[in-house]
Amino acid sequence: METPFQSKTEVYDLTRQYYLNKYGAIYSSYDELFSVVIPKMILSKANNTVPSELLDILEHQITDYCKSIQDMIALSVDISRLTVNSSSFFTLLKQTTVSRLITEVLKSKGIKTVGLPPNITSTFSENQCMNVDEIGVVDEVQKEFLIKSGFDFVNLHNIGSISVVNELLELADCDIKDKKDVFDIYFELPLVSESLLIPIIRRLKVIITKYDLKVVVKPNDKHILPTYYNVRNELSNMDNVKVLPRDSKIEFWIVRSKIIIGTFNTNTLISAIYGKDTAIGYFNEPERYLHYYINLAHFNFLSDNGMEEIIVDLLNQKCVWLNLQKTKKEYSSLNPQFSTPYTSKEFEEFINSQLLINNE
Repeated sequence: METPFQSKTEVYDLTRQYYLNKYGAIYSSYDELFSVVIPKMILSKANNTVPSELLDILEHQITDYCKSIQDMIALSVDISRLTVNSSSFFTLLKQTTVSRLITEVLKSKGIKTVGLPPNITSTFSENQCMNVDEIGVVDEVQKEFLIKSGFDFVNLHNIGSISVVNELLELADCDIKDKKDVFDIYFELPLVSESLLIPIIRRLKVIITKYDLKVVVKPNDKHILPTYYNVRNELSNMDNVKVLPRDSKIEFWIVRSKIIIGTFNTNTLISAIYGKDTAIGYFNEPERYLHYYINLAHFNFLSDNGMEEIIVDLLNQKCVWLNLQKTKKEYSSLNPQFSTPYTSKEFEEFINSQLLINNE
């Protein structure tokens, strides 16, 4: 799906070569100041309190950081000039240093700043977006969280996300009514040490054998190869288990599974939005944001029976399953931007409205 205004978008070059080409000798005349003089000054002052061995290790990083300040100053000047006739600035909620710098420069010029959602997220930080004037959020979960964090609800808008819609469309493309090789569970493994992971797999094996289940197991993309092979070896004698490659596309397997089990991440959140019965496993205490997502069931990976109880309940459509159907409907009613047919209508309308407001 093409993003709004994509055909009229230019990419801004943040490389050092760009500034050298644009500002020439003026820019390069400050090279020594930022790459030699300032780093030496910092190292000299730190030498009184920091062990020399540690300073030797940090010298390269300190120098690189000081050189980056030169680029940030050039960026501030450049942005100030390029945005003389601008009315709005859009940035992602998870702002980088560059984005935050541009935001502050433009706010000082009276230009309205608008935060946009990069994706649905399980680790949303209000500190990354509180300096913008308006925020478009992915769903009511983020909106509620920001309101409780002190952001003015009037400036919060539930607009969805193009990336989420694209992922929903990919799931829909894989979803056919006549499903062959339907699996009971799509199980996405957590990214934890083997000392935690292998016991989880062994409990899963017991559940699979006890209830004669057909399961797809998806290792984490970041599992190192030895861990991946150990996972395969643990499940190698089970004919009704399919272990996917670490980098496997998952949409095909998700739509062909009755329930989705995983950790608190984008894949499982989007599966739940799509309508799949989804349960999230956690360790020790529930993750900070978990209780905001009413369309998810959850359990403790470290519990002896928690995983088995949630799987059996969801597959047999018992109490947890019945409650989940109600809360899934509630989430859907609060977030019509994710209803079928999947479009980015709300997102585009929000951007258009911000441009129109600021051009009046």
